[in-house]
Amino acid sequence: MIIRGVYAWSICVYILSRITGISADTSEPFKPKLYPIDAKPDKAPPSNSFYVFQDLIRFDDTPNLLFVDADAKVKFSENYGADWKLATGLDSLYDERKDKENNYESFPYLSPDRIYKHSRAYIYPNSEKGYFLYFTDDAGKTWEKWDFSTLIDSQISSYLPSKVQNFEKKSIYFYHVRSSAGNEKHLMVTVSLSDYKHDYYASFECLSIDLGKSWKVLTPIPKSAIQGNAFENACEFGKSSSESNANDDDILCVVSNRQELAKEEEKKVEDEATDKVTGQMFKSSNIGKTWSMIDSLKDVNVLYFEVTDIYVFAYASKDAFNPWSSVDIYVSTDNAQTFKKAVIAGEIRGEFKKGLMSSNYVQVVDDIVILHVQLKPDSSDSEDDFFQMPKEKTFISDSTGLTFYSLDHVAHGKGEAIDEAFSSVESVHGLKGTFYLKTNKIEVTRFEENGQNSIHFNSTLLSDKISFDDGYSWSNVKINAVRDELLSNWDAQCDPSTDRSCTFKSYGTPYYIRGRETALTTPGIFAVNGIVTKGNTYLHEDKKEMQTFITRDGGLSFDFCFNFSANIVYGDYGNILVAIPFNAESDGDPNAEIYYSLDQGYSWQEYQLDYAFAPMNVQSVVMDGSGFHFLVEGLQYDNIDDKYSFIKSKSVRFILDFSDVFEGSQCDQDKDLEVWELNNGECIDGVKHSFKRRKQFSKCSIKTLFEDLKDESSVCECTEKDFECAPGFLRDFSSGACELNYQLLAKQTDISCKSPKDKLKLPTRRLKSNDVCKNPSNVNIDMEEYTCGALGISDGDSKIIVYENDRLDGKPLTYQYFGSLKSDSLLIQTSAHSVFYSTDGGVSLKKFDSGGEDIVEVIFNKYNRSTAYMLGAENSLFVTTDSAFEFNQYKSIPTDSIQLRFPLDFHAKDSDQFIYYGGKDCESLRDPNCHAVAYYTKDGGATFEKLLENALHCEYSGSLFSKSVDENLIICEVRKPGDITSSIISSKDYFKNDYKVLFDSAVGFASYSGYTLFAVTTKDDELVAYVTTDGEEIAETKMPKVFESLKQKAFTALGSSNGALFFHLTTNQEKGKEFGALMKSNSNGTSFVNLERAVNRNSAGFIDFEYVSGLEGIIFTNIVSNSERLVDGKDSKKKLRSQITFNDGAEFRYLNAPQKDSQNRKYSCNVNDVAKCSLNLHGFTERTDIRDTFSSGSAVGMMIGVGNVGDELKPFNECGTFMTVDAGVTWKELLSEPYQWEYGDRGSIIVLVKAGKETDSIVYSVDSGKTWKNFKFSSTPVTVLDIVTHPVDASMKFFLLVQNTNSNVPTTVALDFSEVFERQCHFDFADSKTDDYDYFPLRHPESKCLFGHEVEYLKKIRDDCYIGMAPLKQANRITSNCSCTRDDFECDYNFYRSDDGTCKLVEGLSPLDPLEVCAKDEKLVEFFMPTGYRKIPLSTCQGGKQLDKSSSAPKACPGKEKEYKALHSMGFMSKFFIFVIPFCVMLFATWFVYDRGIRRNGGFSRFGEIRLNDEDDLVEDTLSDAIVNRIVMLGVASFHGLSSLWFYAKKPLVSLKNKVTGFTGISRISQNGPRYSSLIQDQFMNDADDLLSGHDEDADDLATLNSSDINFDINDVANTSEEDTNFAPYSDGEHEGDQEEEEEDDEDERNR
Repeated sequence: MIIRGVYAWSICVYILSRITGISADTSEPFKPKLYPIDAKPDKAPPSNSFYVFQDLIRFDDTPNLLFVDADAKVKFSENYGADWKLATGLDSLYDERKDKENNYESFPYLSPDRIYKHSRAYIYPNSEKGYFLYFTDDAGKTWEKWDFSTLIDSQISSYLPSKVQNFEKKSIYFYHVRSSAGNEKHLMVTVSLSDYKHDYYASFECLSIDLGKSWKVLTPIPKSAIQGNAFENACEFGKSSSESNANDDDILCVVSNRQELAKEEEKKVEDEATDKVTGQMFKSSNIGKTWSMIDSLKDVNVLYFEVTDIYVFAYASKDAFNPWSSVDIYVSTDNAQTFKKAVIAGEIRGEFKKGLMSSNYVQVVDDIVILHVQLKPDSSDSEDDFFQMPKEKTFISDSTGLTFYSLDHVAHGKGEAIDEAFSSVESVHGLKGTFYLKTNKIEVTRFEENGQNSIHFNSTLLSDKISFDDGYSWSNVKINAVRDELLSNWDAQCDPSTDRSCTFKSYGTPYYIRGRETALTTPGIFAVNGIVTKGNTYLHEDKKEMQTFITRDGGLSFDFCFNFSANIVYGDYGNILVAIPFNAESDGDPNAEIYYSLDQGYSWQEYQLDYAFAPMNVQSVVMDGSGFHFLVEGLQYDNIDDKYSFIKSKSVRFILDFSDVFEGSQCDQDKDLEVWELNNGECIDGVKHSFKRRKQFSKCSIKTLFEDLKDESSVCECTEKDFECAPGFLRDFSSGACELNYQLLAKQTDISCKSPKDKLKLPTRRLKSNDVCKNPSNVNIDMEEYTCGALGISDGDSKIIVYENDRLDGKPLTYQYFGSLKSDSLLIQTSAHSVFYSTDGGVSLKKFDSGGEDIVEVIFNKYNRSTAYMLGAENSLFVTTDSAFEFNQYKSIPTDSIQLRFPLDFHAKDSDQFIYYGGKDCESLRDPNCHAVAYYTKDGGATFEKLLENALHCEYSGSLFSKSVDENLIICEVRKPGDITSSIISSKDYFKNDYKVLFDSAVGFASYSGYTLFAVTTKDDELVAYVTTDGEEIAETKMPKVFESLKQKAFTALGSSNGALFFHLTTNQEKGKEFGALMKSNSNGTSFVNLERAVNRNSAGFIDFEYVSGLEGIIFTNIVSNSERLVDGKDSKKKLRSQITFNDGAEFRYLNAPQKDSQNRKYSCNVNDVAKCSLNLHGFTERTDIRDTFSSGSAVGMMIGVGNVGDELKPFNECGTFMTVDAGVTWKELLSEPYQWEYGDRGSIIVLVKAGKETDSIVYSVDSGKTWKNFKFSSTPVTVLDIVTHPVDASMKFFLLVQNTNSNVPTTVALDFSEVFERQCHFDFADSKTDDYDYFPLRHPESKCLFGHEVEYLKKIRDDCYIGMAPLKQANRITSNCSCTRDDFECDYNFYRSDDGTCKLVEGLSPLDPLEVCAKDEKLVEFFMPTGYRKIPLSTCQGGKQLDKSSSAPKACPGKEKEYKALHSMGFMSKFFIFVIPFCVMLFATWFVYDRGIRRNGGFSRFGEIRLNDEDDLVEDTLSDAIVNRIVMLGVASFHGLSSLWFYAKKPLVSLKNKVTGFTGISRISQNGPRYSSLIQDQFMNDADDLLSGHDEDADDLATLNSSDINFDINDVANTSEEDTNFAPYSDGEHEGDQEEEEEDDEDERNR
């Protein structure tokens, strides 16, 4: 029976090994001890709390452990967890928690010290009752309480602004206690405060130099320098470990401030900054007593830093006003004495939050730096972003830590390139020079299941790579042939040992590769989880396909281990391995198993648990890998559905004890050990590394507890492997050669030469900085010679970096930037139905992977600058909501529709809502049954619902109006198949029940800045325009009567300025001779006035009309100067001339020509005679890209255009390039040929390139156009099809589409100017005297005022700095409002501007009824009679001329009589002070003069006797008597003088009056009429001398008189009463009032 049992056991072992891949010794297997930690299987863990599974604190080189149990009690063990005791000194912590539940917010948190790992730890109590922490320095036995109440109340409070003084205790947080490696008594803790009520955040560093007995706040800057809405002082000890050579008392700090410039809702300009975040770095060498700013970083905006043993890294935002700005990294190798800017082959962006850059991090291994950059710059708390896996870009440095290279070309091997994949690289278990890299793409698919939204993860894996020389060279991970006894478990599709395309791909984070320990714990033994397949591999989220592989040679090759994925940890230097499957059911047994190996992974034993168990954590208790105890943590569950439920499962912790393995036998140094050499004995950095380890099948243990592995190294002779590529050179991974990289070379600061003709010899390689190999001079280093001009590094040259990309696959159909400040992303759609995208301004370009589906349309959301949509030919919808960093694919478009390539229509406020148009019943687009159907989505395109049949165009109109009747209002244009015109309909419920027809016969409609304009056809086949500003009230637009006889066939809405809509009515449609009238509306767009009669238009409907971006009311147009001759047939070709207005269209003028051309020669015409010789520019109608505007909203006052000087515009190729910096007042010619142009950095950078001709160079300026230079960007001449940049024009990158003569397919070039400037310009709202900006006025050509005010704009005054996104427009200021002049008024409805500048009524027409003004504006209380003028909406002028108001009193609007009376009536107190008090004063003065002067001197009887200069008989007893007597005498003399003057002058004055009033056009000014009278100027001049006599000499100029306060331009309004509000024409005859007044004057004369 015994023999039979042994035989049966042997058979079972054999079968088990064949099935599971687990070998077993036939002898009785060793079984480790298992003892639980604080086991309470009947007690569920705290809900939603990961604190239950916070790591046990392990203390280095001791058997001590520390943890918090389920009752929130702190316990410690001194024997690897076998026994546990309650820690002392924590009674106050437990007392405080008596009434608390064990939830996430209140659970105390344990943290070990990073420096003193053997004894020190901290407890963060999560308390709301005080400010305290707990500290142990004896591995958790006893604890000391640190009370910070005094620190908070006496020190930190003094740094806070008054508004947050009364903060709550729960708003104070303590975290990140750390020790100094230089002095064990030096401690630091971070204290933060968050006051959400006042939007304030502050973070302080507190220092103790007596092991926590006392604390003080570190203050590198004075309290007065702390400002803004967020303040952070982040500090670290300079000595980060015992290996560091920094001084013991060094402290480094970065102080940052976030200053709120404006609330988001108060921003004046879209995409301008609302916050300014600045930071400076300081150093103290005497433990915080004194501080100094680091000189090499004084002009750098440092917001974050890291300290390592070798390096100090400072992260600096390039733009203090853009939280998504690109980032520079500065590196110090001398303990922060000096810093150098790192050279990175690419761009880093990251969002800074409260001064910290949260998305990027570095890892330092020896002297190699691995930089992980999260490419998606923005972060969000939304569910979508939560489930999106990080997309990273990985860089690795050279041995100096100053030059970084991207690992993309390594991760994406030949034929393996995949869009949107991210790579991660880690060092492997402390093995010198060994790095492991893996790349995958994780996608999130959302779908509906059982009525609920579900999420599914998909992963695509690329081949893993491994490097053994610090990342200098890489190779695929090698998988050995599977042993025969394991073949039954090997289910791979290919054999990696014989098939090179069969490669290994791992899954998960690098944690699964390197384990928890970063130090060397095993001599070349470690495991990975992955799968072996051909090509890129799709992997399901449950990881059931994953397998486990192990290596014994440091990663040179791997052996198959398990057919499931497992987490493996190591003990006794790799001689004990413990593996826990990620999925307990992987072997078909629901109960959990633990596997362990005692022969370095060759065979495995199973430890079976009697319950289901979900592992959460496994680790070795001894940190250096020498121990025999392992901690296992997880969740025990009864139902597999509750596997990871913290509510229904139970927490489990236990220790596995292998201390009795091999019956305690210790290995013999000679018999049981072998020497293992790293990297097969190849030298790394001049050193050969070797280690002693146990032979694989020896039955013993090393048993050297708490000892690190010993590296028995030896120095090698130098070879080429000890050298790395020199600065400016990049290694070609296929050939191994170091090749010149112009981008890297341009970023080097220590390579330069004096002249472009100088030659420079550069070494291609250099010895690694930490390499110690012998005889480096014996290695031959290649030298290459270059001219400085070719390298672009000679003195005086700007550091412009050129990036050339591969050819596109077709001609570019559309290309556009997203426009978001978060990135420089753009999309290019090609004629090959593909899309290329770039997230770095064209520096790198990738082809979008659509799965082979053609892209037929690319559409950007104009209301959301991060969102774009791509429509596939197979009805796929590809959506990016983060500027092309990630894309989602939806199969939501109805399958029975075809693509019509209509644009999408978007909701203005909710980017998840838009309307898609598909074709239905379409065999083809020419099918007569084919018609459009509109579908709408509310979830960003994930699902669609039918909106409307036959809809051609819809708008979410309710989201567009500032005063919308209903935000759900949708207006659509509907046209049935076969119909010529459309219907316009509206709905407020997506046309489910509400359906309203607005117009039956229409051409279409469009919206502009709060106006919606409808083009409606009449029975006479005429177009009529209607407008609405709220979606409810729709009114017909009133065109000037002069155009009523014209059948309107075409008109163009040109957008709106503040308070008005511009409109172009085509008056001549003959092909090649198109032009029309330019008109401007009132505030609600219902009535228009004519501005210009012949503004140019082309056959496509585009108009030569352009706003000057960034400035109010400056508009450019081209007029057809020979319009009448074209109509009469006398001319066959249009003659164009350019005009500009500085007052929103009220007055247009020709452009002033420069005095001389670009060659300093005079022009052939007289430039002072602007009527015949002006500057003319090619405008909007001739542009190949309508985005190429003259101006930029960010480069205020700058305009560039192509044109000529003369009396008409010449053909494009005969023109030159002109520029203005004062908004068009003056111009200069830059070049005599036509050039394309773009602005960068708000106008600091201007780039010009030849238009339509081959070139290899650009012309550029980096000082706002003051000086210009040439730069050669191409080795061969190319034609630049277009040059574009970020639409905000704040970028310093320019994207060029270029085409070579020998190719029809364009390529792309990116020009990067970011290295040109040394620093960002200093901008300070509070103290403008200290910054790099000053105010400059932009004025009307003939006045200081523009739109009724004097305004000044900020411009930088120093050219060595860049602007970035500084909120310059928010700082623009109006210095004063001006008196109103003629320039502040424009002609009213039915009035036109005559040649003499006056507004005259169109003959036979009447002005607009002023009562209509009241009807349109409910808030209006009163109105004035029309005068022919109306004030420009933009004008803020005060006083002066009031041309829009008649001299008659204003009248009450109907129904507003009560408000009108209240507005003009005076209260009792006003009347009392205005009338009663002055009357009393006058009465008293009169009585006093009579009593003291007249009565005492004889009364009125002596009135005629009083003589001047005869005062002897007047009574003068006092000084007041003398004053009164003088007043009396003056009155007497004045009375006699005036009487005599009137007697002699009366008759001639009356005669002159009669003579003047006899002229035609002059009427007496009525009391109810205006202050101005119209007259014919020729008649007036005949007798002007009589009128001008007596005026000052300025009045001899009639123009001066015409512009004075008395204006002679307005037609008179007579016989107007309150009942009669109609406009009355002036009369030439005398008025009755005049006759009566003359009769009275004649009677007075006869009486005298």
